[in-house]
Amino acid sequence: MGTVPLNSIKVVIMASGSHAARFRALMAPYGMNIQVVGDQPGAASAMKLIRSVFMKGLAGLLLESLEAAQRRGVLDAVAADIAGSIDERPFAQIIKRFVCGTAVHAGRRVHEMEDALELLRATGGSTRMTRATRALILEIDGMGLRDHFGGREPDSIAPVLEAVIRARG
Repeated sequence: MGTVPLNSIKVVIMASGSHAARFRALMAPYGMNIQVVGDQPGAASAMKLIRSVFMKGLAGLLLESLEAAQRRGVLDAVAADIAGSIDERPFAQIIKRFVCGTAVHAGRRVHEMEDALELLRATGGSTRMTRATRALILEIDGMGLRDHFGGREPDSIAPVLEAVIRARG
């Protein structure tokens, strides 16, 4: 987990399965940074791939957004604004804001994404990530989470994820 060229042997290695703790105990004296994530075989691999959904997806979103910003001549301003939004709070708070906020405000956000799609199409750049985001938010809106939560954002992400899983069956 992370970048080997930057972290070398200190990069976090995820391990799972019945022998993961023993593996960590044997390798830690050599400087390896091993984190055990469970007794189930495959849990570490699943975690790595699930994390990749976010990390590579974020790269895709940034590329699409920043390409549009470059095409519109506002690259520096958009990049600074995105960085400022991410830097202003601990990322755990940002996760809560994104997940819980989308659950309650998906209807309004669908319209915003439609406007964003129109702008991106006009620039001639990629719209793939924005189309997928719009589709996901539209799906979330169709789940009725705003009503489910009484129009108020829950205090944590777990109830949102549980409601999404229930709605998808």
